[in-house]
Amino acid sequence: MFPIKEMSEFLKSYSLPEKLFDMYRVVDPVTHRGFNVSSDGDLIKTDSLCHDIWQRGQCCKNCISMHTCNEQKQYFKMEFLNDIVYLVFSVPITIKGEKYSLELVKDVTRSMFISNKYNKDNTEITKIIDQFNEMAVHDIFTGLYNKKYVLDQLQQFSAQDVTSGSLIGLLIDIDGLMAINIKYGHHIGDVIIKRIASLLFSMTEDSFSYAARIEGDKFCLFYKDTKLKDVEQQAEKIIEMTSSLNFQKDTESFNVSISIGIAEIHEGETVKDYMDKLEKSLSEQKKLKNQADHI
Repeated sequence: MFPIKEMSEFLKSYSLPEKLFDMYRVVDPVTHRGFNVSSDGDLIKTDSLCHDIWQRGQCCKNCISMHTCNEQKQYFKMEFLNDIVYLVFSVPITIKGEKYSLELVKDVTRSMFISNKYNKDNTEITKIIDQFNEMAVHDIFTGLYNKKYVLDQLQQFSAQDVTSGSLIGLLIDIDGLMAINIKYGHHIGDVIIKRIASLLFSMTEDSFSYAARIEGDKFCLFYKDTKLKDVEQQAEKIIEMTSSLNFQKDTESFNVSISIGIAEIHEGETVKDYMDKLEKSLSEQKKLKNQADHI
């Protein structure tokens, strides 16, 4: 393989977008609106949202256009619709100072080995693509949603009229996991992470809440259109349920504790500001717990 920048002009003529892809569109990652672009660089608005084409009735969990604009790098995914397998390639572009995603789409139904293998039963292709796309938004270790999914969901929510609903998040941290790893071994720490992940998952309902692992020993749990006092009660319940979990190393058994920060996202608040607010709430709770331990 050779770096693409070393490609000769002769070979470049074979790799132009119109030779590799069948369709294109420009996507606003915040509103999910689709656009074309005139020869003068002006956006031409369409009547459809980017996810309408996939006939799901909602935003894609693995929105590559949002990742592309947030991180300013290319992403790709596979989709399946009406017995056709599509490869979707997303490229970051800037139009009049605003960030957009240029989506390039290719029908690869007849040119993929996976399609040839299962050409008599596209159900298998659908399953594989669904699994592939689910992996992109889940933490492999715990099965919960991952940080990318959380940031996407928060950005989508912040782009909406927040007067139409509310979103309250819990930021959950396992107390002293590093010390537990040192004393009992990392494999015990892994067991703790998985059991707490299972506990958090059991506290979710698809219609208004979801749980995610955002890094090593930190988790998030989000509630939509739920009163703050009810979320606070859920937080207390999670703390109690966690403290009742029992872990064992050889003949020694022990329990663990967690700290929880709570915050509601407000109108005009950026995703970063909101996550910082959650972190601050968690830090305050940890500080109060440490003070109580030393009394």
